[in-house]
Amino acid sequence: MNLALILFYAYIGIFAFLVYYGVAWIYVKVGKYILDYLVFPAFFPLVFLNWRYMKKNSEFNSNQNHIAIVMCNNYMPERVIAYKEDIPKLIKYFKKNGWAYKIYFKADKKELREVVNDPKATIIYLLGHGERHGIKVNKNEVVYYCEFEKSPKKKFIAQMHCNHYGGKSLAEYVSENSIKSFVTNKKLNGWQLNNFIDKVVKGGIHGAP
Repeated sequence: MNLALILFYAYIGIFAFLVYYGVAWIYVKVGKYILDYLVFPAFFPLVFLNWRYMKKNSEFNSNQNHIAIVMCNNYMPERVIAYKEDIPKLIKYFKKNGWAYKIYFKADKKELREVVNDPKATIIYLLGHGERHGIKVNKNEVVYYCEFEKSPKKKFIAQMHCNHYGGKSLAEYVSENSIKSFVTNKKLNGWQLNNFIDKVVKGGIHGAP
């Protein structure tokens, strides 16, 4: 094999590696946005129906002990994508049982603190992007759960977001029984989240607020 052929194959190998690396970089860096803006539109009918139902049924007797559904997706496009999860199924279950509840839409840091520190919010469902020890409240800000160490105790906490990276969960700080609360200790996808919702509506996960 002559030198020219060796160099040709070497260049081909280097080129293939650079293409592979470039594709991998693009996938890691912008793959999320491709998913959000190209795949997400397929869910639009479901998103619209869920959003409409939740807006029409946003609360019931929330001036008393109630279940707080806190949506911490206070930025685009995550604010819209959150509505593809089957939260209406939870609401229908709460209404069927006559349980007081309230949905906190687009919760920022201030509202999240108000909810967790509200003694009437006895059960909390947290929906958004986060980790075991905190949750994002906008694109670049995270509220860490350690600040709620002295907050009122809750009957049940559901961290319906990723729970990787370690640290203490909100359930460990404020739940009356952190073992029975919902904290996955790993990343959480939509299928797992909706599977948990299915278990809730079958009963036995928690009682009235």
